[in-house]
Amino acid sequence: MSDSQTYHLDRLYYGVLVDENQQQSSRPGVIARTASVTPAQIAECLRVGQILPPASKDASADMPGTLALLQSNTTNFILTKAQRSDAGYPQIMYVLVPREVIRQLGGNVLMFRALGLAPMPAFVSASADLPPFEFRAPPPPERENQLDALFDLMLFCQDSLPIIEGMLAALVRGWPLVISNSPRSITQRLQFVQGLLSLLPVPARTGITFATHVTDPAASPAQLMFAARVDGAEGTLVYDWARGELLTKPPRDAYSRYIISQLRLDPSLVVDQTEELARTTVWRAMQRERLSSVLAWVARRAAVDRTVRDGQPADRALVASILREDPTLSPEARLA
Repeated sequence: MSDSQTYHLDRLYYGVLVDENQQQSSRPGVIARTASVTPAQIAECLRVGQILPPASKDASADMPGTLALLQSNTTNFILTKAQRSDAGYPQIMYVLVPREVIRQLGGNVLMFRALGLAPMPAFVSASADLPPFEFRAPPPPERENQLDALFDLMLFCQDSLPIIEGMLAALVRGWPLVISNSPRSITQRLQFVQGLLSLLPVPARTGITFATHVTDPAASPAQLMFAARVDGAEGTLVYDWARGELLTKPPRDAYSRYIISQLRLDPSLVVDQTEELARTTVWRAMQRERLSSVLAWVARRAAVDRTVRDGQPADRALVASILREDPTLSPEARLA
């Protein structure tokens, strides 16, 4: 396992300047940025990342603000933090994160916890030479960390595997997934996200965006979000954390059905499968297929692999197709 890497990333702050008496002294706008941030990047941050901090009734010492990881057109990802500044005014920080950094994390979103708990600085004067944001990216979660994440998720879902399968299916199918009545804890919300991501092959985790708090899910660009208000629109899956219930009907999905069957047998099998299927996921993704199609093939591959390894008869046409087309087969699997 490699050590963590430190990146120096561009960032900007959107909010108001304050005077020496901590009073607002400017209209809302970009008040500080690193020198290399471009106007196009600023426009993209403001277009994608207009999130709000939690209202007083939704905030807590363990959740003073909102964290979101969003995808962008001009930069690969935007790490966003919305929180009241030390002067008491709502303010947003945007960090421009290259895709390779998010890929290196491998779904290790708990490393964002420290940022989520950090205070938001107030600015008394505008700055265009802010130092870059120092981002220490750890390696992907180790086996024990992934098992812990799965056990946490099962606890949060009251050990209901059908509920977990439904939420995973929503992510795979590209549905918005809204979690309501969540604990006012950024730690637990990030644990929930990491548990769901641990059910996906590592390469597939990169594409899932999230926000730890939204006021209007329909207006949020994140796929996985924790909401203060839920309307349950068609094509959106809603999970009520406090009641342990899905409030809308989930989609059906082959990969989700397969991976939950492994979770039912032993959570360690999920960790094994998500690691084993990583290369196949990358190969199918290179064909520019939708995530649901990519993972449906991955699930079929896993089932055929297990059947062949067990010496059981497998579908000849599918086996021939895998032998002919799939370059990710190991020499041992190809021989079998």
